[in-house]
Amino acid sequence: MTGNDERGAAHTAALAGMARGHGLTVSELSGTRFRVSSGPETRAWEIHARPRPDDGDRWWFCRGSAAWLCEADNPADALMQIKGALHQVNPHEGPGSPPT
Repeated sequence: MTGNDERGAAHTAALAGMARGHGLTVSELSGTRFRVSSGPETRAWEIHARPRPDDGDRWWFCRGSAAWLCEADNPADALMQIKGALHQVNPHEGPGSPPT
């Protein structure tokens, strides 16, 4: 693993840990990529950490292949966006369902 890969892996591990801490289901796909969902049998998003060429190759989180979330130095911002996106695609049914 090169220095850049290690840096991306560190950003990814930090965000994945935060997501787990907020009760989300996280599955590691690679050192810089994971899948996150709000629970079993719900839609999942694939999250990547990678350099963004149009921002001086700074590390960013992105959803899927092209939806940039935020700089990887801001995992709390990325987590808020992930939770919001998961909430939109996985609405809870019925009153009294726990929030995501």
